[in-house]
Amino acid sequence: MGKPIQYCGDCGRSLREDDFDRKKAGYLGNLPYCLDCRPDATAPETRPAPSSGSTSRLRSVPGAAPFRFLFARPSQNLPVGVLAAVGGAVVLLVLIVAVMSSSPPPPVSKPVAKAVELPPTPPPPRPEPPPPVRPEKPAPPRPAPAEPEPLRPRQDLPAVLDRFLGDIQTIRASDDGFKRAEEVRSMLRRAVEIAGPRKTEVEELLAAYEKEIAASAAPKPAAPVVKAPPKPSPAPPPPAPSGAKITGFTLINADTEKPVPGYDPIPSDTTLDLAKLGLKKIDFRINTSPTNVGQVTTVIGSKTHVEQGPPYSFTNNGVAEGFTGWTPEPGPHTLRCRLGQSGSWITFTFTIADRR
Repeated sequence: MGKPIQYCGDCGRSLREDDFDRKKAGYLGNLPYCLDCRPDATAPETRPAPSSGSTSRLRSVPGAAPFRFLFARPSQNLPVGVLAAVGGAVVLLVLIVAVMSSSPPPPVSKPVAKAVELPPTPPPPRPEPPPPVRPEKPAPPRPAPAEPEPLRPRQDLPAVLDRFLGDIQTIRASDDGFKRAEEVRSMLRRAVEIAGPRKTEVEELLAAYEKEIAASAAPKPAAPVVKAPPKPSPAPPPPAPSGAKITGFTLINADTEKPVPGYDPIPSDTTLDLAKLGLKKIDFRINTSPTNVGQVTTVIGSKTHVEQGPPYSFTNNGVAEGFTGWTPEPGPHTLRCRLGQSGSWITFTFTIADRR
């Protein structure tokens, strides 16, 4: 292999290894320089250690002592163009070094994921053949429904039947229009089923009821219109006996139907305090001579009352009914009486005290 070539740190001239051996070039700060660029440089010759895999090999100068360039710098002045070219080369070299030092590190290659081999997919299972179809056995015939057992007579059948017929009779008595005919029919048919030895009797009742229903549904002939005979006019009351008269009035307690003590007879224009007397209902007996004078007419206010026999009163007071009684309003009252329909009026006045 050939000897490595280096370049001057100022002018960029190529420097061979022989130039260093003949003292025509040297190092200053680990940078090679030619004799023309650094004639007075004094520095130890420290060459950079060779890197593994590098094609250049640097020799170290024998001895570790520093050396000096002993050759005199040429005194003649260099042309300006040469100096400008050298300066431009130096600036360019510095820029290249700066760019190379600031360049980003090479990209780190990402590890490539290893492909994972999947196990082969097993083939789908073969479908199982369907089971053989067996012929269906015919279903066994259903048994016919059993007939209901006939009702058996019980030991208490007579009492049950009598009570059942009694209920039927009650419904028939209140059902004149046969609105519950279907219910009665159903009950009679049920009675026939449980009648036992009395079945004929109940069947006759059912037949008779059917005839009644048919007769009620048949159109009835219109009844002939019979004119009622005219009512006879009442006979006139017998006249009062000769010498009959009204002799006075008696205050009656209608609750006990007895005269009130001290008021038998009662004079006209009397004031009555019912609260003090303990009376709720009162009545007035009309005293006559003789006792039975036939018809007596009484009028009090707007009420007129006629009686045909004793005891006479201005209220209904038949022999069986007694004195009905009356609760008068407070204030004055006037009672008028006469015998028959043409007798003279006799006036009796009284006053009921204010109960407030």
